[in-house]
Amino acid sequence: MPGSFACKCDEKYYDRELDGYTCKRRDNIEPWLIITNKHYNVVALDFDLKEDRLYFADVGDKKIHRTVRNDSGDFYEPIITSRTGGLEGLSVDWVGRKLYWLDRHEKHLDVSNLDGSYRRTLINRGLTDPRAISVHPGIGYIFFTDWNLQSFIGKVGMDGSNFTRILTFNDKGANVHHVFALTVIDDTLFWTDWNLKAVVRAHKFTGENVAILRNTTHRPYDIKVYHPLRQLAYPNPCAENNGGCSHLCLLSPKRDGGVRAQCACPDDYKTRADGRTCVHNCPPRTHRCGPPDDICIPWFSKCDGVTQCKDGSDEHDCPPRVCDAGLFQCKNNNCTTSAAFCNLIDDCGDNSDEENCAHECPEHMFRCTKNGYCINESWKCDGDADCTDGTDESEEICHVGGCDKDTQFACKNGKCIAKLWSCDGDNDCGDDSDEPAHLCRHPVWAVPGVDGLARCGRSLGNVLARCGPSLGNGLARCGSVDSPPAARAAVTVMVPADGSLTAAMGASDGRPDLYPGSTYLGRPHGQPSRELLLS
Repeated sequence: MPGSFACKCDEKYYDRELDGYTCKRRDNIEPWLIITNKHYNVVALDFDLKEDRLYFADVGDKKIHRTVRNDSGDFYEPIITSRTGGLEGLSVDWVGRKLYWLDRHEKHLDVSNLDGSYRRTLINRGLTDPRAISVHPGIGYIFFTDWNLQSFIGKVGMDGSNFTRILTFNDKGANVHHVFALTVIDDTLFWTDWNLKAVVRAHKFTGENVAILRNTTHRPYDIKVYHPLRQLAYPNPCAENNGGCSHLCLLSPKRDGGVRAQCACPDDYKTRADGRTCVHNCPPRTHRCGPPDDICIPWFSKCDGVTQCKDGSDEHDCPPRVCDAGLFQCKNNNCTTSAAFCNLIDDCGDNSDEENCAHECPEHMFRCTKNGYCINESWKCDGDADCTDGTDESEEICHVGGCDKDTQFACKNGKCIAKLWSCDGDNDCGDDSDEPAHLCRHPVWAVPGVDGLARCGRSLGNVLARCGPSLGNGLARCGSVDSPPAARAAVTVMVPADGSLTAAMGASDGRPDLYPGSTYLGRPHGQPSRELLLS
C-alpha cells in the first residue's frame, strides 16, 4: 500500500522472524569477539577466516604479526618489520588475499600480501593522523578515519585510486564517550570505550539494550566479531593467474559497480611498458633481498647482526662481529648507531661510517642543507624548525608546492598551518598573516594563564607539542608528543559474544612533561598525546 513498508532479509543467510521486523541467521555458528588480553601495545587486529589466522599490530616492538587462531599464543610470525614507527589500524582483504594498514608516523596507507611480501605504499599524501581502516572487497573500496584537528572519514580504492573525504567534521565538545573501535553482527553493535574502560553492546538500529559486557583494567583497543558472515564470498578477478600480474594484483572499483584486477608494483620496483610486469629498481647504496620479500634495505643494515631479509642474504658473507646486534661495526671494530651514518661526522674514527655516502636522503625524507640530516618529508614547512639549521622552514622551500586546501591555511610567507589555527589569537605563521585584523575581530577563546593556543611542554623525546582551539570545559587538542612505549606482554584471546569475557587492556608508562597547571591525559600505548586538561 502507498506509504507503507515491509522489512526484508537476505534470504541466503537470514530468515525473517514472525514479528516482521527481525532477521535471524540461518546458521548455528556462534559468533566470537576477538580482543587483546595482556598485549598492552596491540592497537589493531583482524582475522582471515580462510586460513584461520589472526593479524595484529604491536606498537611496542613496531611490527605487524600473524598467528594461527587456535595456537597457544607462544608463537607468532612477524611479517612487517620496517617503516612501522606509528602503526595504527589494519584490515585483511580476505578476497584479494592482501593486508592493508595505516601508519601515523609515516602518514601512509600501505598494502602487502598476507605474508608481508611485495609491500607497496598506496597513499603518502593527505593523511595526518590516520587511525581506523576497513576494507570492502565486494565494491573495491577502503574506508578509513583521520583524527587531526580537522578529522574526516575517507575512502579510497583498494588499488589507491579515487581518494575522497566522505565526511569532515570538527570536535564540538568533550562530553561524548570515547569510542576506540566497533564491530557488528546481526542486530548488535559492540564497541570498546576508553572513557568507560569497557566493552559495550547495544542494538545497532535503536541504541537500546545498552550493556557493559565487561569492565577492563586499562583502555581497551580493537575489537572484531569472528564469524563467517563477516567475510562473505565475493568475485575475485585476481584469483586466476594472479590477474596476469607479476607481483601485486589489487582489487579496483569499477565505475558501474563491482571490481576489476589492477596490477601494481611493490616499493623499489618499476612497471614495464606492458603494465603487468615489475622489475627491480633498488637505488644505489642499498642491498637487495631475494625472494620471498624482494625488498631493498639500506647498505648499513647489511651485516649489522639483525636479519632483515627473509632469505638472510643481508647477514651472509659478513666479518666476525664484535659489536652488539643492531649496531654498525666500523672497519676499525668501533661500534656506532645507524643515526651516525652519513651525518658528515666521523663517528667511527676511521671515517668508515661516512663511506659510500651520497649525502642524499631516502624517498619521502628531506635533507637539511647545512648538516645533511634527514627528516620526514611531512615535517617540512609545518611551522616548526626540525632541522637545527632551520632549512626545513626556509621561505624559498616553503613557498613551493602550496597547502592542502581542505585542511590547511596558506600563510603569506609560504608556510602551511592547520585551518583551525587561523584567527585563534596566536601568530602561527610567523608573519601574522593568519591573524589579519579585518577578519579576526573576536578572540576565539581564552583560558586563564594561556593566550590563544594552549602550549604543551616538551615531551620526553624533546618534541614541542602544539594544541588546537579549546573544545569547551577547558579541554584543548594537542599535536604530536612522542612518549616511550610501555612494556608488552603476550596473548591474543577470543571470547564469546554473550559477555563472558575477561580482558586487561594496556596503558603507557611514558608521559610528556607539561606546563604547570596541566594534567596529562595521553593515549595509552606510546602514541602521541592528544588531550591536555587545562586546570
